[in-house]
Amino acid sequence: MRKSIQARLDVFRYVSTNKEEVWDQSAVSQIESTFLQDKSLSRLSALILNRAKKRNHFDWFSPHAQKLLVSSATHNIVDVAAKQKLIKDLGQLLSKAGIPVILLKGMAFNHSLYSEAAPRGVSDIDILVHPRDIAHFERVFLSLASKVEVEKKYAFDDLYEETWRSKNQQHLIDVHTYLTNPYLFDIPYDGLWERSIPHPAYSNPKLRVLGTEDTICHLVTHMLNDLDFYHYNLLDIALLSKLSKIDHKSISTNACKWGIANLCQVMFELMNQTFRGEKELKGEKKRRLVRYKISLFLIQNLLPIPCRDKSLLHRFKQMCCHLFIVDNGMKFTAALFQYFKSK
Repeated sequence: MRKSIQARLDVFRYVSTNKEEVWDQSAVSQIESTFLQDKSLSRLSALILNRAKKRNHFDWFSPHAQKLLVSSATHNIVDVAAKQKLIKDLGQLLSKAGIPVILLKGMAFNHSLYSEAAPRGVSDIDILVHPRDIAHFERVFLSLASKVEVEKKYAFDDLYEETWRSKNQQHLIDVHTYLTNPYLFDIPYDGLWERSIPHPAYSNPKLRVLGTEDTICHLVTHMLNDLDFYHYNLLDIALLSKLSKIDHKSISTNACKWGIANLCQVMFELMNQTFRGEKELKGEKKRRLVRYKISLFLIQNLLPIPCRDKSLLHRFKQMCCHLFIVDNGMKFTAALFQYFKSK
């Protein structure tokens, strides 16, 4: 495993709430070094600062790192609070219109999985809207935001999500009608909506979140789409597993339906490797051992190789993932057919 990835995973372990693990000054110095080098970890600055102060580690950070942590954490706290205000305003409109939505990813976890004092930074707001409600939703949402008009460069652009910008130009909102590319996964959406629950922070039944097991399956597909399994979502799943009682049978059932049973098994293994001392997550029995081992090899050795988005190597990674990691490689072949057919 690349040293940079192992260092990022150490940061994930540091901000997870494992009280048994002892962090000495040398280990904390390495956390500081990783934070300063890996700019993507700025999204965890409020969590790092929170854990450092609770563990009396803050004085171990250099003055420069202390200043950067406080500044970045403050930015994340203010930004998340502003996004929460926008979501509350949207919720009031949705209550009047009778339209439910499901908050996804970062803003679904803030003020629930992550506290108000130590939120996880997010770049945008992700919302799932039922296809039958999308036209009505867009008319309602126009009072708060406007759709971002972009030139379609690729065949699947706008297939399952469109980006909006808030009226104050401060926030981007990705409005989904599907969780991911519908050609790649068989997600039974009716059950997903039925199992959704109100977000605990908003006291509004129209602002919902996925059930725990559905959330885990969604995060796994999201990591696959990003070609990055050493992602914040690994931390999200670890914290979900600690704060919620996970029904592994339900995850296995969902994963088989979605076509990601092998992928979920690999994710459980990464969890067990990363969060040492945490409660073990047991995936389904490894029924396809060869596919499982190939998948683990690709995730640990091919995917971490840096590349530009949409580059030849990026496309090669996508092909390998969908042919060898997901349960049915033929779905990817069918998606390729649709891609070239629509160009």
